Amino acid sequence: MKKNLVENNIEEYFRTRNNKYEKKENVQLVLKNKKVQTISYFPQWFSGFVEREGCFSIRKTGEGSFCIGQKDDLFLIEAIKEYLQRQNKI
Repeated sequence: MKKNLVENNIEEYFRTRNNKYEKKENVQLVLKNKKVQTISYFPQWFSGFVEREGCFSIRKTGEGSFCIGQKDDLFLIEAIKEYLQRQNKI
């Protein structure tokens, strides 16, 4: 995405967009070996993630709820759970 912002070439973006998974293992290792609270950019990343993948609801009972979903990257949900200091079952 950064390269596309500089080059402004949509064809190149479509050709290379799956490369975002090339360093997935590195991200998993960082999240596994560090406390999420020590990752300086995590609050900002989490804010963007919630905007895309989150849902705030008010149930018929009047009770509020929040949920997020992630199909393939369970490690992200586990990191968020740690960040929020929750005990919820994933």
